[in-house]
Amino acid sequence: MKRGGALALAMGLVLTGCGGGLDVSLVIGGTHVARLDIALSRSGPQAIRIDWSDDRYVDRYVVSRDGSTLASSLTTTTLIDASVISNAQYCYRVLGYDFIGVLVSASEVACITV
Repeated sequence: MKRGGALALAMGLVLTGCGGGLDVSLVIGGTHVARLDIALSRSGPQAIRIDWSDDRYVDRYVVSRDGSTLASSLTTTTLIDASVISNAQYCYRVLGYDFIGVLVSASEVACITV
């Protein structure tokens, strides 16, 4: 078996073992939207870096912290939140909207303690 075929077979076995496929969508307000991956990391003693995957259908991103909008109309996939204090937990979610304002992608809520 060629190397590429073996890799495809191995990937198929892995996916079969975890339920047959990847969960690539979320349900937000009753609507299925594409899933954005989100990663949080500390960026200095009192700052959090939020990174998320790109979606080619998104015109702008909105980042919320603890349920309130932190930033809107973002066109990048990284944000530094420098308005945090030590010894506190913060939870973030990213929403992606297309050019007419329809929600097309979202991340899960991700939390980090500073």
